Amino acid sequence: MLYMTHIDENLSKGYTQCALNYIKALQTQSVNFELFTLMNGVQWANAPWWIQDSADYFAKTQSDRKCILVHLMPSDLCEAPLIALERKADECAIGLTTFETTHLPAWIAETLNSKLDGLIVPSEFNKTALLNSGVTIPIHVVYHALGDWWWKDKPFSEDKDDDVFVYGYVGAWNNRKNPEAVLRAYLQAFPESTGKHALLIKTHGPNAIDSLVKHTIKSLVGEESREDIWFYNADWDEDQMLWLFKYIDCYVSAHKGEGFGLGLAQSAVVGKPVIYTGFSAPTEWLGKERGHYPLKFKPKAVDGVDASVNLHFSDSMNKNTLFWAEPDFEDLAHTMLDVFNNKGDISVDTAHIRKALSWDSVGQSLVSAIESVSGRKLQKVTEKVT
Repeated sequence: MLYMTHIDENLSKGYTQCALNYIKALQTQSVNFELFTLMNGVQWANAPWWIQDSADYFAKTQSDRKCILVHLMPSDLCEAPLIALERKADECAIGLTTFETTHLPAWIAETLNSKLDGLIVPSEFNKTALLNSGVTIPIHVVYHALGDWWWKDKPFSEDKDDDVFVYGYVGAWNNRKNPEAVLRAYLQAFPESTGKHALLIKTHGPNAIDSLVKHTIKSLVGEESREDIWFYNADWDEDQMLWLFKYIDCYVSAHKGEGFGLGLAQSAVVGKPVIYTGFSAPTEWLGKERGHYPLKFKPKAVDGVDASVNLHFSDSMNKNTLFWAEPDFEDLAHTMLDVFNNKGDISVDTAHIRKALSWDSVGQSLVSAIESVSGRKLQKVTEKVT
């Protein structure tokens, strides 16, 4: 099998993290596969410690390439050169993808049907959206993976003031992720800094917050920065990111749509409650019964700018055909305050999500999905390629 994906130079980005964890999940099943990365190769010595042995792993593999697993955004799948080639009867191409809306543009669905033999997505939300968009090829749901070390590692030991309750958000500063709503809601819930609460916002890289965003933040916070609102823009390695998720007390996501929601999952597996828009993929593995806080929302049509910038779709589409959510701002502010006032009652059930997202569990599901679509067993690294 050939696994074709995009690995960003910034290894902490969500899509790259998902790709690296899928690689590790396949390795736990001893799958004989080769890796082809678009744009950037992988310097394994600079990769996270838990996957640095991949150089040795791939030295033992020799793929027959009768199955190609292509891990890209939906529109990029339509343009991927390797799956445009005419395939033999015993060869198959499977797309591994995700997106954040209730539908896909018709041209994407039609192209996926014609180019691929099957699709793998990380949520039932994505599967339903594909079916509603007219996709007719087989669709399998396989969650994104997280290494067991996220929750088996030693407990958080950093000197932290337990009297300060820290809310956190990690991710891009854009319309879909909607961190501006988190900042606004925090300011409404906590109009003054009291030394008892804080908001930590971590974005990707030193250029993640441009001048317009800085102006927006300044207009919200005021001329004098508040000592209880912390922004981090540097690139962090995975150990530092784990430190962050253990440091915060409650994760907040006012997203308009998630195909999976990696930051939410990373918080949940380390036992932190998550305040989140009650829409799209995270609803499948979060919930009140597991100690989390879904927000009210209203459906919202995605405009062309949102689609082209946030979803990598062409803007040549019919308006009001793609939808995601607009979270209820007042509910967000109220919930943040309510969680703070009742922080002593926080209890998060981690058993379900830890089992579902482990490398072994995801690896088994991924192998099963690939074999179901291809109609053949994947070879192991100990087997001779024929």
